[in-house]
Amino acid sequence: MKRPVHIGLLVDASRAYGRGICHGVANFTETREDWIVIAHERPELDELPAWLTKAHMDALIAYIPNSKLHRKIRSLRIPVVDVHGRYPAPSIPVIESDARVIVRLAIDFFLQSGFRHLAYCGFPSVFFSDQREEAFRALTLSLTNVHIYAPSSRRQVGEDLYRFEKGSVAHDADFSHWLSDLPKPVAILACNDIRGQQAINACRESGIRMPEEVAVLGVDNDKVICRLCRPTLSSIEPDAEKIGRLAAQLIADQLDGIPVANRSSHWQSWRRRWPRTRRGWWIF
Repeated sequence: MKRPVHIGLLVDASRAYGRGICHGVANFTETREDWIVIAHERPELDELPAWLTKAHMDALIAYIPNSKLHRKIRSLRIPVVDVHGRYPAPSIPVIESDARVIVRLAIDFFLQSGFRHLAYCGFPSVFFSDQREEAFRALTLSLTNVHIYAPSSRRQVGEDLYRFEKGSVAHDADFSHWLSDLPKPVAILACNDIRGQQAINACRESGIRMPEEVAVLGVDNDKVICRLCRPTLSSIEPDAEKIGRLAAQLIADQLDGIPVANRSSHWQSWRRRWPRTRRGWWIF
């Protein structure tokens, strides 16, 4: 009897993006009856789970949020695909969404909708938020009415994502003042849906009319968060399911003896980026 193939899945499934990746992996495994996927869906992962170091894993699909975890995962000497992208290394392929494509879609939508004042708000020092802010700056160089949130106090910078997101209701006063001072009407791209929720809550509490004065667009299209916002939040949806399927396919290829190095002589060609933008981002 053929031995089952054990695949570890270390992905934060507390958010729509991570759940999408898990769905994509699950869809792929329907074609692989010999695969057993063991998932670890905790949002915070600083150490390898104890079961992973004791069990015999054949491959791993993972968020790799820090260099320490990166080194430990590499020491396992099994095929790995990183679906996080914060600490890329030549030995581990990365599949992630493209910040420039996501931001370009938002800017085009805002301009086509007639907005002349554009703004971006993120979580300073959180890597994906900084990537999207950098793309926003680059893609709006030719525009004059552009505004980017920056905290007035250094103590608000450098915190981890989960501490930032805990303020989804109790947002900081600095952020509210920034929203109030923006010229109106203005269209705001938030780094993700939770930041978009914070912007909507702050506008409502400050008496700012939405979407007449402020229109907010999030990223990830988390259907629960978007529907619970008042007014409901529009959002760009990266195709996280496809990222999951591609990651699983890349694992399968490596297990079949096709190393990453055989695909391309250039590492960057493996940084595939797959935005999806057709669902759920026109609705105010």
